[in-house]
Amino acid sequence: MMALALAASGSMVAVAPAPLPIGLNDHGHPQAVAGLPIGPFGFVRLRNGVQLRVNGVVKTVLFYGPATVRVNSNDGRNYWTAKSIVVTGSPAETPLP
Repeated sequence: MMALALAASGSMVAVAPAPLPIGLNDHGHPQAVAGLPIGPFGFVRLRNGVQLRVNGVVKTVLFYGPATVRVNSNDGRNYWTAKSIVVTGSPAETPLP
């Protein structure tokens, strides 16, 4: 989907929206994304799910397909240094309303 922006010349130009964040670090572990509001409650859409902050706890919900969801809670940071041996797949393009 393209957004429209008003250029300095006064004409409208198409601008591609910024891609949604993934919510995973380089090793595939959930971590808080930039733009997640700090406060008692906040949320942000992810490329394949949603991330919430509730009373300081970050909850990440990622869809790996229409029948598979990954849910994680942490303080927004990840302490693992290796790739997961349990979750080996990647989130899938799953339509969200």
